[in-house]
Amino acid sequence: MGRRVSLSPPAVAERVRKMEEIGIITGYRVEINAEKIGLPITALIALNTTPQQYPQVITLMNNLAEIQFCHHVTGNSSFIIGANVSSIAHLEKLIEQLSQHGQTTTSIVLSSPIKKSIKENPFK
Repeated sequence: MGRRVSLSPPAVAERVRKMEEIGIITGYRVEINAEKIGLPITALIALNTTPQQYPQVITLMNNLAEIQFCHHVTGNSSFIIGANVSSIAHLEKLIEQLSQHGQTTTSIVLSSPIKKSIKENPFK
């Protein structure tokens, strides 16, 4: 990285440390190929529920290993949920669990032609 930005390794390490301290860098992660661990189906589930249900829904989703992300959103849904499952039957069971808290709409991901991570602010 230092060569790419023309800085010494200690200078890069210091800048990274400062970005961690002020919250620009909030963590590091590993990307796993879900298909290779037996979870080949990715689904996006929109859940519409009442605000009174939010704590129970959030607790449930935190306890479900299939859930990869959850966003509280505006519009017709309360949450957009990303899940990886092993089969359609597995997805059906997951939807049944979530449906106890509200109406769901599910889309199965066919492919993901664009995957991005934020590398820098494009609006500078």
